[in-house]
Amino acid sequence: MRFKVFLDYDNKQILEVFEEAKRLSKKYGLGGFIIRKSSPFHYHVVFDKEFDDFENVKRIVLDSSADEKFKGCLWMGFSVLRTASAGKKRFIPKEVIKYCDGD
Repeated sequence: MRFKVFLDYDNKQILEVFEEAKRLSKKYGLGGFIIRKSSPFHYHVVFDKEFDDFENVKRIVLDSSADEKFKGCLWMGFSVLRTASAGKKRFIPKEVIKYCDGD
C-alpha cells in the first residue's frame, strides 16, 4: 500500500496554509501539492510524493500545524479527504492552489 501526505487545516488563512505547505515540501522532499478549500477558512493539502511507510506520513503531519483532531485520527491509522458537500454545510470543495515543484 502507498500513502500520501494529506493535511487538514481549520480556521486558517490561505497564505498560512500555503507557506507551511511550501516549508514541509522543501523539508521532506514532497514535491508539488494541491490546496483545496473545504469550507470558508478550512483547507485540505495533498502532496504529490507517495510513501510505502505510514510512519513517514505521521512524522510529517505531526510537524505541521494541521488541526489537532485530524492529527488524532492518525493514531487510528486513517484520514479522509472529502471531495463533495458535507451535510448541512452545502459547500463544494474547490481547488485553490496547484503548486508544482520540479518536473
